[in-house]
Amino acid sequence: MMNNSNIKKIIYFYVDHCLGCRITTPRIQMLETKVKVVKIDGNSDNDIPKKYNIDFFPAIIALDKNNNIVKKEFGDKKIGTFISNFLYG
Repeated sequence: MMNNSNIKKIIYFYVDHCLGCRITTPRIQMLETKVKVVKIDGNSDNDIPKKYNIDFFPAIIALDKNNNIVKKEFGDKKIGTFISNFLYG
């Protein structure tokens, strides 16, 4: 089980033409009441996705207070499960 108290920031990577991203984006907004969420458009900012080796969208990276990666997920289904567990788990 994931310890949500360790997660201080979530980086959400998306691209506009991605169907999975269109499904995931409204779900990501639900997290904003619990944790800081940074949204990165994979088309407009290529440095940050490269820094985290993101080559598939949608993707999320959950970071702790020291910006260490706690969790990394790809795809709308896995991200949906992560969100449910984070909010209700």
